[in-house]
Amino acid sequence: MLVSLFTGCAVKSTNRIEAFDAKVLAAPDVHGANRYMQDGESEWRANVNVQVGKDESYALDGYSTVEEGCYFAGCGSKKVGKDGPMEANLRISPFDIDGSIERLAKSGHLLTNFGLGYSRGLILRMGVGGNYEHFEFGGNLGAWILASEITYSGTKYSCEKKGLIDDEEYFMRTSYFESDETLINPTVDFGAYTSAFFGPAFLTYSFNAYVYRLMVEEMDGLKKEKNAEKPSLVATQYLTLGVHLFNRMELHGGVAHIFGDFDGYHIAGTAGISFYM
Repeated sequence: MLVSLFTGCAVKSTNRIEAFDAKVLAAPDVHGANRYMQDGESEWRANVNVQVGKDESYALDGYSTVEEGCYFAGCGSKKVGKDGPMEANLRISPFDIDGSIERLAKSGHLLTNFGLGYSRGLILRMGVGGNYEHFEFGGNLGAWILASEITYSGTKYSCEKKGLIDDEEYFMRTSYFESDETLINPTVDFGAYTSAFFGPAFLTYSFNAYVYRLMVEEMDGLKKEKNAEKPSLVATQYLTLGVHLFNRMELHGGVAHIFGDFDGYHIAGTAGISFYM
């Protein structure tokens, strides 16, 4: 955990952060039935989806490194770190594999779905919409226990002995360090979809978004200004074309567009398979 890794001016050594890279994922895709369901019909559906694309980084403003004085046993007081801008990046990472199982049911034209999924953390989602002979529409709301990934890097300052015999002679050593951290980030996701059916084929547009928290706090060597950029919303649009096979299987594929309150126009590919029970 971060608390145990970055403990300030330790007796023998300290890590000073000079850069961080926070990973941002696409919002998971959402769908309705992708076909016309009869009144009173219900079924279970298991889904596996994959998103592929190139990672892209976006620089964040408002983060800096600071120089401080530390006392090292054997080496005395030393300056560590430096004053200046920090290399702070938001990394848009489209690649993900997610899965879910859900229950779909129809009453009149009302379609409801409820399910449990996994996408870098558990998702509990429910939705409601309208299902008609050649089209459908609806919305979803979910609770997501997202595992956010951040990579920190910088310089380690340590006071070490010059030799094994003479305990009185010490010197300062500097070395590079890097640490990957996974932080639990409970959030909500919300979205909408609309589909058109053509026999066994369907075309779906969906939008889904989630509340994002950049879980970076001031720690050794890192200073966050009051106006530091803190992206708070990640959204994804999907356009997919699919087909039902053998009445029990569905294949679909298409494109995804990831955006939010950060720069850039991020495109990825998406594909999935579903089984009906």
